[in-house]
Amino acid sequence: MKPGCGEGVESAVRGWADQEGEVFVVTGPGYNPDEAQQTLGLGHIPIPAITWKAIYDPVGPGTGAYVCLNTAKPICKITSVAMLTQLVHIDPFPALPEHLKAQIASMPPIRQSPYALSHRAGNEKLQKNWKSVAVQKALKALLRSLGGNR
Repeated sequence: MKPGCGEGVESAVRGWADQEGEVFVVTGPGYNPDEAQQTLGLGHIPIPAITWKAIYDPVGPGTGAYVCLNTAKPICKITSVAMLTQLVHIDPFPALPEHLKAQIASMPPIRQSPYALSHRAGNEKLQKNWKSVAVQKALKALLRSLGGNR
C-alpha cells in the first residue's frame, strides 16, 4: 500500500491486533479489467488499481476490509469482505460463513500512523536530505533502470 492511507490502514490493523490479541489479515491487489494495465519496469510488472486488506477477528467475531485506490492521492474505505470478494473476485476467507462476511465488524478507523515519517521526531533533516538534488537524481536513475517513466 502506498504511504498516506496505506500507513493509516497498517496502523489501524496493528492497533486492532494489539487490542484483540489475534486477527487474521489477508492482503492483495485488485485490477480493473476495463482499463489498460499500467506496468512498472523492464519485466512489465502490473500495477494494481487497488490494494486491500481483509481482516477476520475470531474473538469478535467479525470481518471487514480496507480498500485503497492506488492513485497519487490514495483514498481508502472500509467495506465488507463480501463486497471485497465481488470487487476483486478473491475470497480471502473461503471457510467463513457468508453471513459473517456480509457484515462489517466494528473496525478501527483509518488513522495517521505513528510510524509515518511526518510524525517521527527529528525527521526534518531526513526529509530535507530526501529532497536534495543528489537523492532525486539517484531515484530517477533507479526508476529508469527499472523501466519506469517517471
